Amino acid sequence: MDIEAQLEKLVAYYRDRTLNNLPEFAGLNPSIEHFSRILCHALAERIRANTLGAVTVKLWENEIAWASYRLEVAAS
Repeated sequence: MDIEAQLEKLVAYYRDRTLNNLPEFAGLNPSIEHFSRILCHALAERIRANTLGAVTVKLWENEIAWASYRLEVAAS
């Protein structure tokens, strides 16, 4: 799978949507910390590569505020 294409699909899904209304944010504060974790897991599920060891997503809220999440993955 093309990683950029998968990322674009995920971005398109979340674009212009209220995170509070999405099932993956049920009961959660829609913070960039939660969003980076949710996005990282979703992206990792879409990537199929034998050599993939980890996926890291880093989201910027503004010039100084960011959150990242790293997921170790088992080889496919």
